[in-house]
Amino acid sequence: MSEKELSKYFELKREVKDLEERIENVGKLDESLTKVELVSLLTEKRITALEQYLEIERFIEQVEDVELRNIMRYRFLDLYTWDMIADLMYMDRSTVSKKVKRYLS
Repeated sequence: MSEKELSKYFELKREVKDLEERIENVGKLDESLTKVELVSLLTEKRITALEQYLEIERFIEQVEDVELRNIMRYRFLDLYTWDMIADLMYMDRSTVSKKVKRYLS
């Protein structure tokens, strides 16, 4: 998995929440056929986004090195900056980013 793919996690999670809200609000429509079609479409999109962000979580969880796994969680799941991660890990900013880049290449 690439850094670009991992970086989609937060937006995918936000998309799932947005789609869940949209599904809830479909009940306000008057046309029942449109409701069914719209709920179906939104549900499919939600499932796709859920699958993608779960794939990212699984990828990170399978990283054997605990230190690297924590760095990746901070970066891609929690959206910490490299500087924030470096402070948490008592490392230099370039060290934490290089560890991730080396692992992903």
